[in-house]
Amino acid sequence: QATTFKGQPILWDSDNADFYVYQFEKDQFFKLNQTPIDFQFTDNGIAGFIEKPDHKILGIKTNGTCFEVSPEGKVEIKAVMKAFSRVKGWGLVLAESKNHQKIFGCSHCVQHMWEIDLKNNSSRHVGKCGPGGGQMNASVWDKENEELFIASYASCSLMRYKPGIDEIPQLMVTLGYKQTRPLEKGMKLYNRELWTITLAKLGNRDGALSCYHIDKNELTYFMDILEEQSPQSMLLDADKGILYISLSIYPEGAEPIRQVAGIIHFDLKQRKVLHYIEPLPSAETI
Repeated sequence: QATTFKGQPILWDSDNADFYVYQFEKDQFFKLNQTPIDFQFTDNGIAGFIEKPDHKILGIKTNGTCFEVSPEGKVEIKAVMKAFSRVKGWGLVLAESKNHQKIFGCSHCVQHMWEIDLKNNSSRHVGKCGPGGGQMNASVWDKENEELFIASYASCSLMRYKPGIDEIPQLMVTLGYKQTRPLEKGMKLYNRELWTITLAKLGNRDGALSCYHIDKNELTYFMDILEEQSPQSMLLDADKGILYISLSIYPEGAEPIRQVAGIIHFDLKQRKVLHYIEPLPSAETI
């Protein structure tokens, strides 16, 4: 797995339980942590890790150990969670606000969300984060309103969870048009609107970009903008109100129509495509 550390790629080496940062200027990797992150446990699998605003790396191992690595390489155990099942970092999100400093995630396929409280050095299992089986594929934390929003596979349901208020995540809406799979990091929050990219049920071509207005309970689909392709990933420029959506010519279990994949620039205020480009002439997925 990989994320960034001070703008540079950081990778996890599961064989030796170490983090390695790639330095562009030197064209080489260096080990970040001063000691191996194994804590005497035999399971060195990583469930997920993220970079905090202060550049500390927060990680969770598959045995439930939550740890932190400082920019100087110091390793500290934050909490050890008794795993409901083999811990996974699906939908992993850091929730920091006035009253909370938590990590949320979900175990794979059992639809069971957990939280680690970084203030109290404690952990617990919250409960189901969506209907049926599956897991939270994407999530976003609303810092101002202290709410966690979840996109759940395989029902393609959008959920809301208010720590300290809700016992378990609450259903807001389930997407239609045979949508099944929210994409990892494929949910963005913009002016109380949840923008989500999803894939349709296996064998169907139509993925979707959808917008759900949280306060108005209004759901809008933008399916005809995808240029007969499937969405892959999405970036938000909140200052400019622009979504950048990368595409693939391959739908879920169906034959492709297009030959080259593209990128969409979508204006959130005008709710229309500003530009569609195919930056790489031979790219099938971007």
